[in-house]
Amino acid sequence: MTVYSQGGGSKGKSSSCDEIITKQSTMQTPAECRLRLRNALFNDDGTDKDVSKDFEPFLTFKKGDFEANIVFHTGKKLHKKHPQLLKFFFATTKEQQEEAYDSSGYGWDDDDKKNELGDRATRFLVVETEGRPVGFAQFGFTLQGDVLDQMEGLPALKVFNIALTEPVQRKGLGQRLMQVMELIARKQNMAYVQCQVTKMQTDALTFFAKKLKGYAIDTVSDYCHVEEEDLEELDTFHVFSKNLDPTALKKVPLKEVDVVAESMKDLGIAANID
Repeated sequence: MTVYSQGGGSKGKSSSCDEIITKQSTMQTPAECRLRLRNALFNDDGTDKDVSKDFEPFLTFKKGDFEANIVFHTGKKLHKKHPQLLKFFFATTKEQQEEAYDSSGYGWDDDDKKNELGDRATRFLVVETEGRPVGFAQFGFTLQGDVLDQMEGLPALKVFNIALTEPVQRKGLGQRLMQVMELIARKQNMAYVQCQVTKMQTDALTFFAKKLKGYAIDTVSDYCHVEEEDLEELDTFHVFSKNLDPTALKKVPLKEVDVVAESMKDLGIAANID
C-alpha cells in the first residue's frame, strides 16, 4: 500500500488566500504557528529533533511470528548517510503507484517524486525486518494549505507517503505507522493529521475511510482560496484529515498570511534545507 501526498498540489503557485484559519484560544497569531512548527522540527540547540523518542514501545511491531522495527530518520540524515534507502523508497512507490497517479489524472513524474522523497525538511519512519527495509512512512510539519502550495490554515502533520512491500502488507503495519504519526502530531501540538490521496488509489481510500478512526475528507476551500485553475487538480485527489483539537476556530485577516509564509521559508518548509 502506498499513500500519496505531493508536497503542494499546485506546483509552485503563490499564496493568495483572503484569510488564514487559526485557533481561537491557543493560536491567536501566526507567530504561534511558527513556534509550533519550529519546535516540532528542532531541539533548543537547533539540531534536528527525534520526534519518535517518546514512543519507543510503539516502534516494535509483532504479529504472530512476524516482527518488525520502526526507525526514525530526518530527511537531512537520510540524504547524507542512507541514500540507498531513498532509492528503495522511490522504487517501491513507483512500482505500486505510478499507474494510479496517471489514471487519476494527476500524473506521475519521476523527478517530482524523487524531489519529494529527498526533501531534507521531511521525516521518515522506516520499517525494518531482519535488518532490511520493507516499508516506510514520510511525513512533515506544515500548514493545511500546503495541499495547494498555500501557507495557510492550522499546523498539521502531513503524511506524504506510506509504502509497504507486498510480503508485509495486510499485517497491520500501515495502521501502526499512522498510530505513531498521530502520537507524534499530538506531542508536537499539531492541530491535524493530513494526507492527500489520489482518487484511483482504491486501497489507500479504503484504508483512510474504513481502517482508521476519525479521518474525513476535507473541504479544501475551508482553509484555501480555490481558484478556477485549481478545480481540475482538486478533482484528482482527496485530502483526508483528522482533527486533533476540537477547539473553536476563528479567522485572521490576510495581512497575517505573509508573516506565516516568511516564517515557513525560515524553517525550510517551502524548500529543502542543507
